[in-house]
Amino acid sequence: MSAHTTVRPAQRKTDTFMVFESGIFMGRIEVPRYSQPNEDGVKLDRDKRLSLAVARVIDEDVFEGMEYEVLTDIEGDFETVTYEQNPAFDGVWDPEKKS
Repeated sequence: MSAHTTVRPAQRKTDTFMVFESGIFMGRIEVPRYSQPNEDGVKLDRDKRLSLAVARVIDEDVFEGMEYEVLTDIEGDFETVTYEQNPAFDGVWDPEKKS
């Protein structure tokens, strides 16, 4: 028996992050909790997810080491994220792209 169609597996769950640079809103992005939306997905730790949010919002040439602020909860605190290029991010599914 398969899962009900309204049940979303853990690998398909996402969170919305908002990215700012020096207090300027750069973008809002949905970030997956797992690398793939299926049983092959590996859980991404919080730091990787924050870095992925920055990498996907900042699609222009940026310098490694630049700092961004990420907000995960409208009433929460900003978290500072230092941008690092990570080729592994290319393999992480993008919930905002229709496949």
